[in-house]
Amino acid sequence: MPRFGGRFVPEPLVPPLLEATQAWDEDSGQALLAECRAVRRPSPLQPAPGFSTAAGGAQVLLKREDLLEGGAALDTAHGHALLARHLGRKRLIAAGSGVLGIAAALAGRRVGITAEWCVGALDARRSAAAVARARELGAVVHEVNEGTQTLKEAVGEALRRCLASPEDAYLLPGAAIGPEPCPALGASFSEGIGTEIARQSLEDLGRPPDAIVADASEAAAVGALRPFLQGMTRLVVAEAAEAAPLTSGTEGTLHGARTLLLQDAEGQLLDPHSNAPGLDYPAAAPELAEWRSSGRLEVMAVTDAEAMDALRTLEATEGIRVSAEAAHGVAAARAVARDLGPDAFVVVVISGGGAS
Repeated sequence: MPRFGGRFVPEPLVPPLLEATQAWDEDSGQALLAECRAVRRPSPLQPAPGFSTAAGGAQVLLKREDLLEGGAALDTAHGHALLARHLGRKRLIAAGSGVLGIAAALAGRRVGITAEWCVGALDARRSAAAVARARELGAVVHEVNEGTQTLKEAVGEALRRCLASPEDAYLLPGAAIGPEPCPALGASFSEGIGTEIARQSLEDLGRPPDAIVADASEAAAVGALRPFLQGMTRLVVAEAAEAAPLTSGTEGTLHGARTLLLQDAEGQLLDPHSNAPGLDYPAAAPELAEWRSSGRLEVMAVTDAEAMDALRTLEATEGIRVSAEAAHGVAAARAVARDLGPDAFVVVVISGGGAS
């Protein structure tokens, strides 16, 4: 029995969540997954020789999900949109930051349902280009002005909108968070990234990578690592040191799931602070918390300053600029590369994309 996850939601939300679970468990779930994978455009596994030299250690390769408009979030959004249509829902209610709104808008257009994006007002300002692009693609954007105006409030607003119209609305969290089956679905729709890494590694390197690193901001982190759980590859997730529930959180419940939270001794949530909107959240993805508790997952808490230094190094050596979230993963990959010998290979998932 998993230690983390669950479905801790108001009673009106239980039937639609159970309906989604049942549809996923039936043959329709596999059909939806196959349809999702069929339209995925592979992203390259790109060597980063200059960055590798600067890091001093293993050879670093970049899984370039950022080259796809909608980034790695597009797999998650498209899969959820397909299931929403299968269930007869008319509104896809996305909760997240950065590129998620673009991914939700693209997925909604592709399957013919309305995409709505709940985003904290602060995150909307930090990702103004993504907000503009999502609106251009037809998404209805709800800027949330409550509390810290970040991801926590955006998820809460999306849940409220689904609660107000459970027969019509479908919840799409950008990360592998929220009540079941949302986290498991998001990770499953993103698992093609990990399968692709495994295939490309065998083709290009002749063996699996020695380590895979992803930032914790999207379901892609879970999906990219899942196919390697039973192997010997080191699995590493980067979170913001200023918002690090996997590193320093304690067990609790938020937004319908039991997981690791940033909270005080009385159970009151602490406000995280990170320049990366997708990491500025006080709870961990339940599946990552599960792997962390079992010892299978390594977690690195990366400061915003370390992430910016890694971003500048990557830009200077490879001419590539990534999102603030992905920069945390790049910083962690640099640390892992230094820990391994020059004959090792480290893959880092660059998850952001589009106008993030």
